[in-house]
Amino acid sequence: MNIRSLLVALSIFLMGSAASHAVVFNVDRTIGTGSVVGTVTTDGTIGVLTDANITAYTLTLDEGDAQGSFVITEANSDVRVSGDGLTATLTQLFFNFSGSGDFALWENPAIGSNINFWCVENTDAGCTQKTSLETVRREGAGSSSQFARRTGNVVIGDIGGAAVPEPSSLALLVLALAALGYGRKRS
Repeated sequence: MNIRSLLVALSIFLMGSAASHAVVFNVDRTIGTGSVVGTVTTDGTIGVLTDANITAYTLTLDEGDAQGSFVITEANSDVRVSGDGLTATLTQLFFNFSGSGDFALWENPAIGSNINFWCVENTDAGCTQKTSLETVRREGAGSSSQFARRTGNVVIGDIGGAAVPEPSSLALLVLALAALGYGRKRS
């Protein structure tokens, strides 16, 4: 086998493996009488996430007050993550409610508006300045925020099944194997 062919094939495979792939996490949270249901998409980063790692989201906010729900997306709202409380694995999205000063906030129409939002925060963080809470608020007549106290590292989203390689990864693997086969055939 030609060593050059082997190196080319290995390079192609490693370039494809190093690329991060979008991961869509399903969110289905009950917060007091309210709920947050939808998806949060990340760039595939494993470990601590920042707002730059969240590439898309569609979340339905409901306070459970029979006045309906409100859908927030990256088109009508903003997301802000502070600290290292929000983390991801290949299959789950977590928030650590045991820390201090960390939060993840999805808010419509903009951060700081206090109108429609979902916030996960730990002690002395940026949403409600309370202790380790998950909060949902949907603005409407007579609306009020729903809170739930949380402790520990809590799963706030999951992919709902096994991780599946994206087609581009599989294509790169096939290309690398073909290059190996071609290099072997020429030897």
